[in-house]
Amino acid sequence: MTTITNTPWGHAQNAQMIGAGVYSVETASHGGIFVTDEMLPAIPAAWRAYAKKWSQSENWFEEDCAWSAVAVTFPTMFSPDVVDRAHKISAHFLPKL
Repeated sequence: MTTITNTPWGHAQNAQMIGAGVYSVETASHGGIFVTDEMLPAIPAAWRAYAKKWSQSENWFEEDCAWSAVAVTFPTMFSPDVVDRAHKISAHFLPKL
């Protein structure tokens, strides 16, 4: 089990496992999704690079746009409406594959 206390945006106030190796994390100022090293290779390299641009780490996908890469990659971990929104956001903001 992964324990998350620090994030690119400060101390984690809340961290919940979404699915195997994927966690939703909140801080006082921002939040996002953390993906463990084991799950990370499933996410396209261009999307990991986009996430790193905003968090300085490929493992952290900030809550505004980068999170959509995780939901599109692992759709069974999210509700259908969240996956639908993720597809729309990723089409507009993430690098084209």
